[in-house]
Amino acid sequence: MNTSNYGKSSLTFKALLALIFIMTLTTRCKQPFLKDKLRGEPEILVGTWNWSHSYCYYDLTNPDSVGYTAKLHFDPSGVMTHFVDGNAILVQDIYIDQFYAYDDTSYEFFFEDENENVYMQGVVSQNYIRLWDFPLDMTECWGVWDPWPGNYFVRE
Repeated sequence: MNTSNYGKSSLTFKALLALIFIMTLTTRCKQPFLKDKLRGEPEILVGTWNWSHSYCYYDLTNPDSVGYTAKLHFDPSGVMTHFVDGNAILVQDIYIDQFYAYDDTSYEFFFEDENENVYMQGVVSQNYIRLWDFPLDMTECWGVWDPWPGNYFVRE
């Protein structure tokens, strides 16, 4: 009986099993969350946006009435920075959960964090961004639609 090929085929079989095992482990583990670059339709966000005012239950709030300014900056690389009175208070990678046409001139968007929790929702057009949660929390205004509640930012 010739056993010289037995050792080679056994080694090849073990190597094949090891390769299948490694591939199974790497495909079953959750892949890392990669930030989204702002290309295509989301590119409309790129730039610096100044907070102009907020509406809630017909109450108008603006930087003069609260005594501070706020800005958002969206970098094409997919980094968003929140500023209050010129100081960066939050720098965060952008993970786009949804970005779709809201009407003929604007897009609605949802950003999520590494745990897939939505942390920012808004509407953007060439002229403005409307957000629910920065700089003021507008969640108490949900369901009120005259005028559209939210924090409004204009392009710098």
